[in-house]
Amino acid sequence: MPKTDWTRTLILMTLLALMVAALPARAAETPVEQFQVNTYKEKDQKYASVAMDGQGNFLIAWQSVGQEGEIDEIWARRYHVLGVPLGDEFHVNQETKDGQILPEVAMNSAGRFVVVWNSNHESEGAIYARLFDEDGEPLTDEFRVDDKEHLEGVHFRPAVAMADNGGFVVVWTTYNALTEDSDIYAQRFDDQGQPVGEFFRVNWTEAAQQVAPAIAMKGDGEFVAAWASYGQDGSFWGVYTRHFDAEGNAKDVDSVVHNVTKRSQDFADVAMDDVGNHVVVFRGVGMEPFSEGSTGILGRYFNSVGAPAKLPGLDSDVEFVVNSFTLQDQGYPAIAMNKAGDFVVSWQGPKFDGSGLDIYAQRFTHDNGFIGEEFRVNTKLSKDQTHSDVAIDSEGNFVVVWHEVPYDEGGTGDDDDDVGDDDFGDDDDDDDDPLGVKDSNVYARLFRVTPTWVAIDGGTFGMGCVDIAGEKDPRCEDRERPLHNVTLSAFDITETEITQAQFLSRMGYNPNEDNEPCLNCPVTRVPYEDAKKFCEKVAAGYDGNLPTEAQWEYAARGGDGSTYGCGYNASCLDAFAWTANNVGDGEVQEVHGKSGNEWGVYDMVGNVAEWTRDWYDEGYYAKSDGALDPTGPSSAGEVELRVVRGGSINNFYADLRLSRRESRQPNQSNNADLGFRCTRNPGPIIGIPGEQGDDDDDDDDDLGDDDDDDDDDDDFAGDDDDDNTGSGGDDDDDDDDKGCGC
Repeated sequence: MPKTDWTRTLILMTLLALMVAALPARAAETPVEQFQVNTYKEKDQKYASVAMDGQGNFLIAWQSVGQEGEIDEIWARRYHVLGVPLGDEFHVNQETKDGQILPEVAMNSAGRFVVVWNSNHESEGAIYARLFDEDGEPLTDEFRVDDKEHLEGVHFRPAVAMADNGGFVVVWTTYNALTEDSDIYAQRFDDQGQPVGEFFRVNWTEAAQQVAPAIAMKGDGEFVAAWASYGQDGSFWGVYTRHFDAEGNAKDVDSVVHNVTKRSQDFADVAMDDVGNHVVVFRGVGMEPFSEGSTGILGRYFNSVGAPAKLPGLDSDVEFVVNSFTLQDQGYPAIAMNKAGDFVVSWQGPKFDGSGLDIYAQRFTHDNGFIGEEFRVNTKLSKDQTHSDVAIDSEGNFVVVWHEVPYDEGGTGDDDDDVGDDDFGDDDDDDDDPLGVKDSNVYARLFRVTPTWVAIDGGTFGMGCVDIAGEKDPRCEDRERPLHNVTLSAFDITETEITQAQFLSRMGYNPNEDNEPCLNCPVTRVPYEDAKKFCEKVAAGYDGNLPTEAQWEYAARGGDGSTYGCGYNASCLDAFAWTANNVGDGEVQEVHGKSGNEWGVYDMVGNVAEWTRDWYDEGYYAKSDGALDPTGPSSAGEVELRVVRGGSINNFYADLRLSRRESRQPNQSNNADLGFRCTRNPGPIIGIPGEQGDDDDDDDDDLGDDDDDDDDDDDFAGDDDDDNTGSGGDDDDDDDDKGCGC
């Protein structure tokens, strides 16, 4: 298709500006809410990219303005699997006289990583990279990726993927001013950052504009590239892929991704499992079910030989719609997939009241396809959230990153129908940034669908109602007596109640989807047997189960022998429990929203009650004094009842004694205030490195417990000065405060 004057204008602007817009392509639970990544808070921090290793440790890189000078540079920060920073943010690029923009990162399963970026070095577009080891130590200086001696043109918009052995491939766009053509090129590197062979052209077709590449790779180095091509499908922009073996040999020619070619399809990203199955996501303009001219996020699933295949749960192998809210424009999709084929798609979309932009995500598993519905990622609601990226580990835990901008500073994302405008920097008249972003900060949110385990040492404790000064506590009931000694062996228990996201990831359905959908809230409405099955799955090999009644009370006390585990006065529970006293509407809250006990276990009382393993017998305590690892009565009574512990958000402080015993019929599935947690035999524990909570009023606070500064943007929970979006807080915004699509 002949180039239009419009296209030529865009290309000329590229040569003058040598800047490109950031497409998001290649670039939950420990921190409950979003947390700020950058500690340098002046000027603009934006265009974040994230990668994750097989264990869930992750790296975030971003573009920073003015941190060491007045130009754009690349900075990064490493994080532990539980979301704890592993040291300070660090400077990636070494050359500081030219602008460095649009970083992309890749990491292998062991944690080695590479950062690539766009440089305005020597007044020309160039691609640079730097390689780091598993501990974040540089293995190389920065080096130029593109071959300026043999490949003329402007080089921009890199993407990168890494194999298990540490070798990696970088792809980018090169624009040739003489021919007015742009193509996708690639260069392979070994695990030491040395080029392997020569650069090569990715796209087979020569007649169209090829821009904005993305890349995904198997562990053995086989890879697939995706990009946007102008006019190749006969209708504006389209998305294409091409497959290569581990040696860089093409396995096919360009293949169009989408079945429908009307209008434009652009902003592609791609992810691949370890068999070679892969998913391409992209923005579609005017495609069903979107209205004429509006945009949405679509995807298509391909098997290991590159043929379209049915995503599990769907009836067709054509493209599928990712976003379920379709009334306004959605854009900038990103995708991450683990070796097993589970994947997450993130994108930016409109706030429900239409006032700006939020970040949304949708989860998928390799065997069930769609998991639940889309959910909002960000918990701050007062500004625009834009340009997300996502990474996922082997267990399905994932992290989403993005940057936040004020409403009036170019964050509305009002680009028009075609990728060319954004890719060639034609969005505004701002010379500093192709999208006009100002006063921006980088945020992230970690979603752990794998429970965190807490190791509980064995010991002997007094179980039951605690006497006060030798007198019986009148608040206790007979079934809580007598106080008796019980000895328990060591065990592990989940840090919080099992969340909806965790249950969904293992069981394939969310019991709360139609009633109280909130992925980081405790899952409820689960009958006893399903709760038990979940525990068996999540702790396979370690005898996973529901806690016994004795294990539950022992862990709840955390070594404290008082009535409430924090003292004898019920009001002490305000710091530890969501109750009818501090949540007036009875709405279940997110886990981790209150303090944990001395053993690091959270939410043992209040919020939702919890199943235990034991059959219920009102007089059982009189028969179990001195017992070792008791499991309750050997059989049910006349009415089958299981012990339930902990009380719920419907109870007041005084009722939440740690000795309080209740019961429910095990087949009940309509209990909106009943959840569960799991136990297992002692197994591997993920520990947080370094000291926690010991703060020195330094702004670089790893856990956010710092100083008395109200503007604590380093805080894990993101509790900012202008936003009260913590769990259960009210910000006078019509949207929910949980940031999980409630």
